[in-house]
Amino acid sequence: MCDKILLNYMFGLTLFLMSSFLMWKFYDHVLMLLICIEFVVVIVLFNIFMMLMNLSMEFYMLIFMVMFVMEGVMGISMVVLIIRYKGNEYMKSLSLVW
Repeated sequence: MCDKILLNYMFGLTLFLMSSFLMWKFYDHVLMLLICIEFVVVIVLFNIFMMLMNLSMEFYMLIFMVMFVMEGVMGISMVVLIIRYKGNEYMKSLSLVW
């Protein structure tokens, strides 16, 4: 049982490091950053699933999935608004003041 938990932890850590590297590599585009952040969300969802599976409470996974889907939809809608108003989605052309 302990080996399984350690293996899941190492798998989650490897995926998190990989997503951090992708965020560093694709920092120029907002859409690529959003995809990397969604990859981090999938990693968090995997870790929550493993934790809830050990506690036999898989039903609560649905609540987390709904929250993560809503977060993804809001991110995509913000990227669409940025592209619509600015014309591109480069990080260099964005500022805090529209």
